[in-house]
Amino acid sequence: KSQWNEAAVFVTPKEQYLMRVVIEKSRRTYTGIFEDPYDEVTGEKKIWVPMTEWSVESVVKSIDLDTKDILILPGRHSVVNITPLIRASILQLLKKIGFGQLLNDLTRVMARDGTVIVKTYLDIDPYTKKRVIKSSIVDLLNFWIDPAAKDIQEGPVIERSYKSQAQVLAYE
Repeated sequence: KSQWNEAAVFVTPKEQYLMRVVIEKSRRTYTGIFEDPYDEVTGEKKIWVPMTEWSVESVVKSIDLDTKDILILPGRHSVVNITPLIRASILQLLKKIGFGQLLNDLTRVMARDGTVIVKTYLDIDPYTKKRVIKSSIVDLLNFWIDPAAKDIQEGPVIERSYKSQAQVLAYE
């Protein structure tokens, strides 16, 4: 149970770090939340300097993934003429599902937490009533991976998800 709750990661057979502790600490330093807001020597309130936030934003700015950077190349010479149509169609779909914003959010979470999990699923669009692809970033503090699994695809996972009553009733 302890390994599930703390997300212990073994770097070597004898060395480990607790992933949840690392993520919580990185989020506190990003947002400027001190464990003790007062200096233990002077008793004065600590001043937060957002160096972690500056570092994260610098990484996000330098990576700057964008859907316009997606390159589509024809596999055969005979399809060169339709490649622009295929590219336009793919870019329209990516824009419709908000893929560009997902890339930006993914980069920011990755720079802050050190890792990110994206959940992709089918949903019903409330306006068109058609099935659509949706993707969202899973909060790592609401996600548990089987400690015995080699990777996330191998074993069972648990995601805590907060839903309103209306959202729960919509599943029926």
